[in-house]
Amino acid sequence: MPADPPADERLTHPPWKTQVCRCLDKAEQAVARYYAIRPREWSTRFRYDLASAADHPDLHFPASALAQIVRIEPAPADQQRFRIVLRDEEILRLAEEFGLEAVLELTLAHELVHLVRFGQGLADFEQAGSAQQAEERRVQRIAAEALAAAEPAHAPHILEVARHLEASHRACQPPK
Repeated sequence: MPADPPADERLTHPPWKTQVCRCLDKAEQAVARYYAIRPREWSTRFRYDLASAADHPDLHFPASALAQIVRIEPAPADQQRFRIVLRDEEILRLAEEFGLEAVLELTLAHELVHLVRFGQGLADFEQAGSAQQAEERRVQRIAAEALAAAEPAHAPHILEVARHLEASHRACQPPK
């Protein structure tokens, strides 16, 4: 098992935490605009927190995943609580090529779209197989569209990162 990254390499700790919070704010705003969500709904209807993968050593990540959602409180859709677990080392590795801001914004927007879709009953948290793969593609498209609409000047770069992530995801899928 790989060693935990040092605290300064956990995106939820300094020196990264401020930038993560800034990117999370942008991602929340973009997803909220896309789904017409009121700002207070993040704390009442779509409840979540952030953690490092180092804080969840037993959590299995698909090969191409940069983050994963863990359901903390199974409950009716409007009362669930989730944790977005960031795969720090993979995000930082990809950031070397595309920049941390773009990678974080897209990763966080992707996970927030999942939260909204779970909370609105548009997707099932327990999906598996081809339904899960189709949902991942849908969520990635929505996250990229939401960010591109919110930040038109950065849209080409965001879409480039999204294409790279989609290609990585496809490369990790077993052949049909």
